[in-house]
Amino acid sequence: MADVAGAHAMGTFVNSRKPTLDQTRDTKEKIPYAIGTDPEATSTEDKSEASILENERELVSRVISVDDDPSLNPWTLRSFVIGLGLSAFGGSLAQIYYFKPMTIYVSIMFLSIVSYVVGIMMEAFIPRWGLLRYLNPHPFNKKENAFIIIMASAASTAALATEVLAVQQLYYNISPRPAIALFLILSSQLLGYGIGGMMRSILVHPSKMLYPTTIPMISMLDAFFQDGKAAQRRLRIFYMTFIGIFIWELFPQWIFPMLTGFSIFCLVAPRTDTVSRLFGGSNANEGLGILSLCLDWQYIGSINPMAIPLKVMFSAMIGYLISLIVMSSVYFGNVWKAKNFPMLSQLLFYENGTVYDQTLIIDGNYEVDPALVAEQGLPYFASSWVAYNIAATLSLGAIITHFLLWNRDDLRGAWGWMNLNAIREMWQNFEWKFWKDDGTHPQPDPLENLDPHYAQMLKVPSLSCMHPQSLTDSKYPDTPNSWFFVITMLSIAIGLLVNYESDSTLPWWSLVLAMLLANIFILFIVALYAMTGFAFSIQSFVQMIAGYLHPRKPMANMYFVLFSYNSTNQAELLLRDLKIAQYTKLPPRAAFTAQMVGTIFGACLNYVLMNSIVTNQKEILLSVQGTNVWSGWQVQMYNSQAIAWGGFSQELFSAGKRYQWVPYAYVIGLIAPVPFWLIHRYWPNLHADYLSIPLICGFIATIHGGISSVPLSYFSIGFFSQWYLRTRHPRWFQKYNYIVGAALDGGAQVMVFILSFAVFGASGHTHLFPECEWHDAHSAVKYTDVDYRVFSDAARFLLKPNATQGNVGKGPLMAWLGLQIGSPYTRETYRYTPLLAVLLLPNGFLLSFGKYLFAACDLVNGILIYRTLKTFILPSPDSAPASRQEKPMEESNCGVNNLQNGVISQHDAVATFLAGTHLLNPLVFSISTRGSSESILCTFVLLTLHLALKRRWNMAAILLGVSTHWKIYPFIYGASCVAVVSSETRRVGRDTSPLQALISKSTIRFAIVSASTFFALGGLCYAVYVPIDGAFSQSP
Repeated sequence: MADVAGAHAMGTFVNSRKPTLDQTRDTKEKIPYAIGTDPEATSTEDKSEASILENERELVSRVISVDDDPSLNPWTLRSFVIGLGLSAFGGSLAQIYYFKPMTIYVSIMFLSIVSYVVGIMMEAFIPRWGLLRYLNPHPFNKKENAFIIIMASAASTAALATEVLAVQQLYYNISPRPAIALFLILSSQLLGYGIGGMMRSILVHPSKMLYPTTIPMISMLDAFFQDGKAAQRRLRIFYMTFIGIFIWELFPQWIFPMLTGFSIFCLVAPRTDTVSRLFGGSNANEGLGILSLCLDWQYIGSINPMAIPLKVMFSAMIGYLISLIVMSSVYFGNVWKAKNFPMLSQLLFYENGTVYDQTLIIDGNYEVDPALVAEQGLPYFASSWVAYNIAATLSLGAIITHFLLWNRDDLRGAWGWMNLNAIREMWQNFEWKFWKDDGTHPQPDPLENLDPHYAQMLKVPSLSCMHPQSLTDSKYPDTPNSWFFVITMLSIAIGLLVNYESDSTLPWWSLVLAMLLANIFILFIVALYAMTGFAFSIQSFVQMIAGYLHPRKPMANMYFVLFSYNSTNQAELLLRDLKIAQYTKLPPRAAFTAQMVGTIFGACLNYVLMNSIVTNQKEILLSVQGTNVWSGWQVQMYNSQAIAWGGFSQELFSAGKRYQWVPYAYVIGLIAPVPFWLIHRYWPNLHADYLSIPLICGFIATIHGGISSVPLSYFSIGFFSQWYLRTRHPRWFQKYNYIVGAALDGGAQVMVFILSFAVFGASGHTHLFPECEWHDAHSAVKYTDVDYRVFSDAARFLLKPNATQGNVGKGPLMAWLGLQIGSPYTRETYRYTPLLAVLLLPNGFLLSFGKYLFAACDLVNGILIYRTLKTFILPSPDSAPASRQEKPMEESNCGVNNLQNGVISQHDAVATFLAGTHLLNPLVFSISTRGSSESILCTFVLLTLHLALKRRWNMAAILLGVSTHWKIYPFIYGASCVAVVSSETRRVGRDTSPLQALISKSTIRFAIVSASTFFALGGLCYAVYVPIDGAFSQSP
């Protein structure tokens, strides 16, 4: 239980007493790593320190570098050029692919890697003279990289307002004026930014607001820009992991999609519906995915399990286990007529299970007509979707009560201003000339709660008395609250104006209510996200409220969602990016500028592209099928959701109606955390604080659709990282856990991005991996080599002996032993060693097994080539600095080491290149995947060479005999092997003549062992399969 109690405090917290002034003066001695130390240096210099990270402050101080260099300048033309370029790239991609058959998302990890590569390339190739020096003023630094990431991240979304405008133009024939449309996008995007910015002292600055999903990326940036051997080791591990997962993602994403969700139960009973519903999960909406194994990091790492704290993982797992019980009980218990519909679906249905046609209930004004609804009947949801909405609503109520009970001191500042004295003080101190605000932080948070990274950035004149060594330097002026207040007021005013001008049908008071809901939920939803890494959506909840307030008005429903749900989501993104700025020590005003530029630039780009596409492709976007280039499926789905919630909320979710428990769940959620809080208060030894009720409730809604094979892999990796590595190998955990997580995320996302355009249809054409069986069945020209069919038939005959059909081994050994085994030579044209048929016995169960075996031998051959080249054939790096050693002894060891490192690197590069010419040769892998067994023989020959060069003569001789038995031509390599053995004889005895070395004990023994192996294998095969007239033809 000690390990559990010492895990990262997430989800629930026990409030601790604030320190006195004397206690804060001793903080530097008690927490030596708190400020101004490098985590790598600390762990390297003090080898005895390998303590387990117990809380958030320790985590962010030891895993992420706390050091700051104020001289690093993010305000460069280079950072703006790259930032705007990636903003244009990400924003355009997101908006264009909103109207494509396949959606592309530009992740922040992808932007981080691309921005780093582009920045380093500009530093390397742009000269620093003339006007070009402004594009390359100094080495590319971490703060420039963070500035670019934040700007591009703010722009790389398809604004929800563009969805609303697209629906208006396509389905309601309403086209707001360009200025109104653009201001609608800006106000809806910036409202959440303004509200969230004013809450940053609560939701960003404290250590508890960890934002765990950002830590792998920050750890990666540290490795990119730090110096020293420790940083180089971390960077080496990053590159190795990145390349490994980059290559691996080819298999689950394209070559072998079964790796997305592997279930032994589905393999045993592939056509059983109940088995598929319980254990299937590799395809969208297939089943619950119980005990399915996912090997695709694209899905596993959607929220990196290596970054999620143990306490969060524990509550999430409990919620997931409950969800399996709930979903299966609802379906097999036929709750809400569940068996009439698919087990997992998000569509509306008629009672008989057919999809509900929403166009039949819409009148000429595109509103829901009650008479038409009465004619068609009320729709049904799939029961899993209802259970999802109940759990989601339950979690929203639980979040509010949970934080009020467990974290009221952490969030007290959110309502601390709600008294006359505080309001009067705010009014007196408010800087109306907000552009002149000097950014001085009036009073810091208590030191024990303050994020040490934020403490490095403060401009606080009076703080030195609290912590003289760490907080005396005033570095960066803060972004004034007045700036965020102005943005909020402007967004509200513009929102009220455009709501009227855009014919939204939403009353002004309802718009104000939507903004108030956003203001409330931003505090609680973002706090949960900051502490746990999991973001909960309020979309269904606010859609239901809008449906109650404005029945049968889908347009009003969309606008209500736009200014409530979208504002909450935007605040979440803004505050996450501010935490990234805090971890990288990016000046607050630089972060503010990057966010505003990215958001405004992205909004303009979104509108221009949306308007152009909707205007020119209207008919295609309205069609159900679309084309391979354009599709309106997302617009259609968004409009359908607005109709469903706006048209049926009162009829389906009111008291006494079919789905009444959805709104009731909110009230139950408000009560749910109270018993656990009381248990912990009166019986703290029970550790009820370890359970986060909002997370448990939220994860009950985990499996409602999509790929469901992830949880087993996700929780296994999460517990391995956050429990086993953190507690059993704390030093490794601190140094490498998060950098490995970043490499896994980055490599997978880069490969998926490339595959999206290369083969998945993002470019307009889909290129599936050539499946041999399908190709062989439908094409006149077969992909599989005819010999592979011969191999497979021979293996089948070997498995199924039949004496009446003559399919038995007829050799004297079988007659003498009285055994019957199948004969591969029953298959006509089989002219190979029986050992090949033995190796391919699994072909009887999996026809492609042999191809996988041959391809695996290709990979082994590449490794053997690399090892042989590096160890024996290429010049040894030890000999390279020989001329260097002849120079005077004053030569620095550092210089020699650097030269040796350079030679070793070149040595490895040549070996890698030559091995790559084999591994990446299309002829090599096409031959093996077509079914040729030559790669096995290549493995035997290369092993013979490798072992001979290692002077392991007996094993080399045996393998030469095996190779010659497999096919006769490798006997020519015997001369080379004998030459190697004779050269070794001459090396040992320098007076030995060439003839004596050639005919020596070593060479004779090599020849005898090799020949014996060859004749032994051949004789055994003859004794089993070839009939010989004589004494052994009859049984004794």
